[in-house]
Amino acid sequence: MDTCIAIRIAYKKNGKVFFIDRPLAELMPTSNRPLAKDREAIEKRYNERYDIYCATADVHIPAECTAEEVAERIVVKR
Repeated sequence: MDTCIAIRIAYKKNGKVFFIDRPLAELMPTSNRPLAKDREAIEKRYNERYDIYCATADVHIPAECTAEEVAERIVVKR
């Protein structure tokens, strides 16, 4: 079985999967995350993973708002 599919199945067995979808422009490089160390790395991962995240999520939450508003949307969707 494809590792990606196995991971998706495991996530769904453990509960509801929420995808907090932040716009690419708002994702910032950080030195403590090697796969997000610079803008190019972030864009590469985003493009590789976006469709997987969308396909895996039970609930897709656009995060073009405050963290508090995102949290409220999660509580409502549970």
